[in-house]
Amino acid sequence: MGRKTQITKEVILEAALRMLIREGYAAITVKTLAAELGCSTQPIVWHFENMAGFRRAFFAYCVDYARSQFAVWNGSLDDLLTETARGYITIACNMPNFFRFVFVDNQEECKGSEAVQKLQMNNTKKIVELLCREKGLTEEKSEAFLMNYEFYIHGIASYTASGFCNYPEAEIIAMANRAKDAFLAYEMR
Repeated sequence: MGRKTQITKEVILEAALRMLIREGYAAITVKTLAAELGCSTQPIVWHFENMAGFRRAFFAYCVDYARSQFAVWNGSLDDLLTETARGYITIACNMPNFFRFVFVDNQEECKGSEAVQKLQMNNTKKIVELLCREKGLTEEKSEAFLMNYEFYIHGIASYTASGFCNYPEAEIIAMANRAKDAFLAYEMR
């Protein structure tokens, strides 16, 4: 009798990520995930107990994957702002199901996710600090700029991922850059 192949938690999450990107979260059930893996439902239930446990672990896995999609920041304020926008927009254009799952449909998981909160807080602190130092803005004006810019980026990426906006990715990034310049000019006046 041959040895059984063990299906790890990582293998399950990776298969679910492929399904999410391809078909959306609604397509992922214990049975469809087992079919994707070519196994019984037992390994999935053993690792996650139920779909609620799976969803929590999967959301955290997706947040880490999203983080890996952003370019490494090289130190300049403009690059940090541009690469943040580019990351969201690229995900929205190329993986709309993934974007909606991570950035739109999971407010509760997002609020409770230490990884998301830490990522957002670290970027916010960096950007505010750089705006104060490089642009001479007050902390209040820096935060106002950042709120406007983030709302714009999230909005246009959400429109894109939902299919309401069908502009090419390069054009959307250019729009985000123009918005960045306009919001910054407004706060610097």
